[in-house]
Amino acid sequence: MILTFDMGNSYIKWGLWRHGKMTDSGQVVSAIPALQHLLDSFYHDNVMSEKSRLEKVLAVCVAGETMKQALMVAVQEKWQMEVVFLCTERLYRACSRTLVNAYQDVQNHGADRWAALIAACEEFVQPLCVISAGTAITFDLVQADGKHLGGRILPSWQTMRAALLQNAANIQQLPVDDEANKAGCGQASVPPLFADNTESAINSGVYYLLAAGLVDACHQVIEILGESVKIIITGGCASRVMAILNPVCQGGVQPFAPRLIHRPALVLQGLVLQWSSALTQTDIIREQDKN
Repeated sequence: MILTFDMGNSYIKWGLWRHGKMTDSGQVVSAIPALQHLLDSFYHDNVMSEKSRLEKVLAVCVAGETMKQALMVAVQEKWQMEVVFLCTERLYRACSRTLVNAYQDVQNHGADRWAALIAACEEFVQPLCVISAGTAITFDLVQADGKHLGGRILPSWQTMRAALLQNAANIQQLPVDDEANKAGCGQASVPPLFADNTESAINSGVYYLLAAGLVDACHQVIEILGESVKIIITGGCASRVMAILNPVCQGGVQPFAPRLIHRPALVLQGLVLQWSSALTQTDIIREQDKN
């Protein structure tokens, strides 16, 4: 059995894999107490019993070194095992093509984004755009031949809103809108085009600015990669992005809406594929050395 973690700034997503299939999954807020509680529940509920022995823990972490260390220490204490943190590589050989990373320094391309691209390339043969929606919203483009064309990073709804509240002196004292905060990664009601109070005006401005950025990016994706492109979305805030791109939003204000394919576990899937590929390559090298 393999345990996988996608440790983001907003959420920690996890998945349990048996015989190449994910049998259980979930997410918790990205905080050390939540992570420790999750691992304690695995341990005490005998999820990792002798009958289904834990073989490996795979992870990507963009939530900082402290969170990374917390996972490493807890896994070592409970299972006497090291966590394998996978990283971005220049090449990945998928079934139908070789994925070639476009970044000048591949280590600057997030390991979570790379894992998502790997999973998408194994599932689809068409040109791809992978959108990962979390604290930031990233776009990555891949041609049909596997050439990565680079990406784009947008601030998320909640990131823009928080930055505005923090940096505009006259609105810093506004009370926190719990509904607005919950809406950051979920589906919420569409704000008015123009509002009669500051709080709603902020929500309106952020919402329609993000909508314009998302629509513009999707237009450009189709222009570059063609009508056959598959646009796949993943991440803890995917529901918010999908709601914004809904064509019936605000009675037709948003007429353009590309078809988004939602894959919640894309990064976790990519981790397992990347690890399996690394094992295969190691076996090939060993065989060559024998000969």
